[in-house]
Amino acid sequence: MIDLTALHPDVSGALREAGWYPERHTDAARWASLEDGGYTYHALAREILERLDGLTIVPVRQDGPNFVNDDPLVFDPAEGWGCRSVAEDVEEQLGGSYFPLGSWLSHSTVFVETRGRVIAAGYGPILELGTTFESALEVLVRSHRPIVQVGIQRS
Repeated sequence: MIDLTALHPDVSGALREAGWYPERHTDAARWASLEDGGYTYHALAREILERLDGLTIVPVRQDGPNFVNDDPLVFDPAEGWGCRSVAEDVEEQLGGSYFPLGSWLSHSTVFVETRGRVIAAGYGPILELGTTFESALEVLVRSHRPIVQVGIQRS
């Protein structure tokens, strides 16, 4: 279960500016249709999207320690519709089952794995954003720590 109430104040503020509030709940069942494209719509992805689907989160800091964070995080799994080969590359290299949450930096697709790991991929490097959804959300908004390259996209 994700906890969006214990985040850094900057992240909480960015979420609220985007339209999130603690009781927010969307009907994210429609994203099960991505299973037709080869994805597995796992419980964690469903929970995240029930709370954040449709939001665009703007970073509060753009100058990260090893990256420029000048694109918002857009919660729209449709961004991953044509990216199944990218997810397969990630799954082959890192293991696990990844579902698209939306897009971020340079229109990379952001994926979440069943155990919580969040990565961005789509244009070369595979970047680990966090080992939990909350830690990934923190770095995507605050740019407070380095992002680690954990693989290279082959397809």
